[in-house]
Amino acid sequence: MRTFQLRRNRMRTRCLRSVGSLAAVSALMCALATTTVCCGESVAKPNLRIEGSVVFIKTPAGKDQKLVFDHTIVASDITVQSLSFGRFADLKVLDTEGANQKLYKVFLYHPDTGLYVFNSKLSNIPCLEVDQRRKQLIGACFHASACENWTERYKFSPPEKLSLVERAGTYCDAAGEGYEYIEKYSNGKTVSSTVRPAR
Repeated sequence: MRTFQLRRNRMRTRCLRSVGSLAAVSALMCALATTTVCCGESVAKPNLRIEGSVVFIKTPAGKDQKLVFDHTIVASDITVQSLSFGRFADLKVLDTEGANQKLYKVFLYHPDTGLYVFNSKLSNIPCLEVDQRRKQLIGACFHASACENWTERYKFSPPEKLSLVERAGTYCDAAGEGYEYIEKYSNGKTVSSTVRPAR
């Protein structure tokens, strides 16, 4: 028991040292194990094999699945993490990347079928990230112009309920003056809004 606890403590130390951003958390997965214990959480993961534009999957239920994309996939394109903060890892596969935004094809694991299913709502969120502490999803790079950029935070209840809880960003008025704002939402309604001149 003591040896196992020491190993878990070492793993936790490595984890905490490695986490420098939400992106680091996303990348911090142990690829060799079907079930990963990291930072005190256990997540069942798939085994993946990539051949060109095809990703072959052995799901946590032991089922074989194949995902076909319209471009070549490399290992760094795939993030394996729970987007629903549950016991099973989901898949986030890089689809397009521009100067200001990244979009992913998101596949959520459905324990009832043992398969991964494409989720269009999450796939439309640019620069999708996970805030494990607050149990929220983040769209980190909404972009309309050089002046108008914002992030959005959501609560997510699988398979389809996505609720906006916060929007924060910048915009410019007709005179070109810049402003920062934060809006908070509950049940689809704005509950607070603050605006101030951009610093």
